[in-house]
Amino acid sequence: MVHVVDPFAAEPLHLSSRRTLYLRLHGSPPGKRMYSYTYTDEDLRWLERFLRRHEFSRAYVMFNNVYMRDDAQNFMRLLRENYLSP
Repeated sequence: MVHVVDPFAAEPLHLSSRRTLYLRLHGSPPGKRMYSYTYTDEDLRWLERFLRRHEFSRAYVMFNNVYMRDDAQNFMRLLRENYLSP
């Protein structure tokens, strides 16, 4: 079982011994309107640090907002720059 969660809204539960993570990002940091938010570089750096800190064996990150394509490409660029495999 995998807990699907937006890490900007809540900390994921670790239910899998294999430590697989699946994140759905709806573009709604606290106080913002859901889906119509563009993730900033600061947001994406926070997300990268989150993934590093928890050391998941596998992580899936789904951007489910209006700007999903751009946000996903920016996040992949950031991961490549910091030597993580997107």
